Formats: sequence, structure tokens, C-alpha cells
Amino acid sequence: MFKIFKIGDIVVLAVVALIIALSTVGVWMSGNVDKSQGSIAVIRQNNKEIKRIDLNKVSKPETIVLDGNYENKIIVENGRIRFIESNCKDLVCVKVGWLQKPGDMAVCLPNKTSIRLQGKKIEADAVDGVTF
Repeated sequence: MFKIFKIGDIVVLAVVALIIALSTVGVWMSGNVDKSQGSIAVIRQNNKEIKRIDLNKVSKPETIVLDGNYENKIIVENGRIRFIESNCKDLVCVKVGWLQKPGDMAVCLPNKTSIRLQGKKIEADAVDGVTF
């Protein structure tokens, strides 16, 4: 009688299962960002900073209109920001949706406009980690 799996096959399957499990945990953990530090939205057009907004300090919704080759409308609310309108061809910037956590980004390439969320800066003297 022959075996369906050899010992090497079982080892490879176990390693693959372990990698998948660890990747799943990593992806889940990366979504648990500490939002108490807040985010700063940086709006750039033609490689120049247009506006910098602390999203935790926004008290009422604000609409920003940017003109260039195309027109972009951006809405800012407490804790989030997004492109709401654009007259560019593909509307990828609008389809991205709400940006809410540090690292999120939306770009309108035809208008050379981008919104990037940055985390608040840590003081130079602050401890950034502890190892036991």
C-alpha cells in the first residue's frame, strides 16, 4: 500500500499553515491602531503643501476646493477626510473613501493632488519602546 503524503509533504503543509496563521494575526493587529494620538492630514498639490489639518480638532465639517488641471472637492470631518468630488476621468481619488488612520492616502494623479494622514510627532526625549 502506498502513502498519499510523505513526511516532507506534511512538514511543508505545517509550515504553510503556520505562515498563513501568523500573517492573519499580523494583518488583524495592524488594523488596531491607537487612534488616541490622532492624525494630521497633509494636502499637497503640485508637490507643494497646501494645508495641514489636525483631524481631532475639527469641530464642524469643512469643504476645501482645489483648482488645477481639474477641480477637487475635499471634505474634512472630525477624525476623517476624503475627496468627495472631482472632474477627472477615472475618479479613483473619490472611490478611495474616508481616510481615518495614520498611513492612509488618496491621490488624484490628473490634478497632482494628494491627501496623506500622518501620526502626531513623538517628542524627541520620549521613550519609543521598552524591551524586557
